[in-house]
Amino acid sequence: MATGYDRAMKKASRSHGVPRNPGPRYPPVPAKAVAVLRDAEQALAANNLVAAEAALVPAMVLAPEHPKTLRLVGRARYLRGDWAEAIRNFATVAEAVPGDIDNLIDLGRAQSANGDTASAAATLRRALEHRNDAATLIELGIVLDAGADSEAALDVAIRLLAADADLARARLLRARSLQAMGRIDDTAAEYRELIRRRQEIPAAWFGLMDIKTIRLDAAELASLKAAYNAPHWNDIERSLLAYAFGRAAEDAGEHADAVAAFDSANRLSRRRVTWDGAQWSRQVAETIRAFEGVTESAPANLGSEVIFVVGLPRSGTTLVEQILAAHSRVEGANELPDLAIVIEQESRRRRRAFPQWVGQASAADWQRLGQEYLDRTRRWRADKPMHSDKMPENWPYTAAIRAMLPAARIIDSRRDAVETAWSCYKQLFGPNRVAYSYDPAELAQYWRDYDRFMRVQAARHPAHLRVQSHEALTADLESEVRALLAFCKLDWEAACLQSHRAERAVRTASSAQVRQPLRRSTASTAAYGDNLADFRRHFVQEGTTPESKR
Repeated sequence: MATGYDRAMKKASRSHGVPRNPGPRYPPVPAKAVAVLRDAEQALAANNLVAAEAALVPAMVLAPEHPKTLRLVGRARYLRGDWAEAIRNFATVAEAVPGDIDNLIDLGRAQSANGDTASAAATLRRALEHRNDAATLIELGIVLDAGADSEAALDVAIRLLAADADLARARLLRARSLQAMGRIDDTAAEYRELIRRRQEIPAAWFGLMDIKTIRLDAAELASLKAAYNAPHWNDIERSLLAYAFGRAAEDAGEHADAVAAFDSANRLSRRRVTWDGAQWSRQVAETIRAFEGVTESAPANLGSEVIFVVGLPRSGTTLVEQILAAHSRVEGANELPDLAIVIEQESRRRRRAFPQWVGQASAADWQRLGQEYLDRTRRWRADKPMHSDKMPENWPYTAAIRAMLPAARIIDSRRDAVETAWSCYKQLFGPNRVAYSYDPAELAQYWRDYDRFMRVQAARHPAHLRVQSHEALTADLESEVRALLAFCKLDWEAACLQSHRAERAVRTASSAQVRQPLRRSTASTAAYGDNLADFRRHFVQEGTTPESKR
């Protein structure tokens, strides 16, 4: 799962200091549209989407076909999250004004956000043919990393550093790529080099400790503590350092200091996200009801090449996928955005939010949506006949998966509720991800919504949904792996017992941990004793703590 690294890289890619392409080859703007287009451009520059869209309404009347109008509309749609329509706008502008390199970069960003990282990389390489600068190369590196092409992303980082060894964002990209490839010692060396150079100090400390298998010596711990206590950081930098120091304090057995640091980090992070837990609970309940009477579905054999791994972040989903990816027939695709994109695009087409349109969907509709997902993810089955998709946030779409891809297998990865939640609380996730995780009460409510929803799905679809206990997996690996492979209709392969040796890019918060031999226990909360009393209290219902096993 994307983490705080993504925040640092996005910030770096915006701060490269390269002037925007003025686009001198644009045709003249009709005089009557000049003012409204100027207003829209200024509003977009200020991230004021409401004002931008208000200005673009008359612009679409006064100059609907002008490339500048189309590009600004594309930027507004991108900010709105309507990436497919944004792509259409930017692509049209690219045909009309091929020399606008910034438009190509916007097109690449939209393609990447829409899950098509291959097209995004091709678009950015096209931009590089016209403007071969560090800023555009960084954009390419980010896209390659997002598409799990870690070796190509590493090549970009090496190329950038060869030209400028002081380019901190290139070193961040290099560290990220090395970590995904399992080169953990080299990753740590890159972050330590940034610290030595006093570049991107908060991001470097965060990245080093986010590896989760690195231990600091006394001198490093003192240096991190000094940085954590320094007064001059902004809120984002301070939160990065707080997460880093929390992990270091935990490793050192200073549990009271760790809790204080994590509490500080999460208070700062909560200010930057929007989360309405009550609305989410209503949507979960609505989704359960929406599928109660659904009998329409795609053909029964559609989706047999897909294994979905769902659950909460930090619940063992990466380990489950790593075991599956060690099998000769399964490509581990990491966390794919495609399922949510397919559902969201259908909601836009119907102009009704999911799950409000579920009752009107026909068998042909479900087949079309299932085929769209398979088409979008085809590249993950180029070398092997099956792929796993371990996006944790796919759990609310479990019933939709059953309608779209009836032959797909779904694994609900479960770990003790408090252990899972505490692991989430210690983690800074990527922008616009896991917004519920920065407040203990909201985390507990989200867990209960997930638990209630998945219990219903397990009862409705017992032959196609497996509950995989993380504790059972670590206690009796071979028995659990045999059962897991049998559920997925995969022949037994002993390599799945040595999943830490699987050679693949892993882009989640557990990327270093799954490279190590499996430990029989990964519990960490017991060591905190009473320091976690307040945190645990949020997970107590009627005098009992929710369990991960059923």
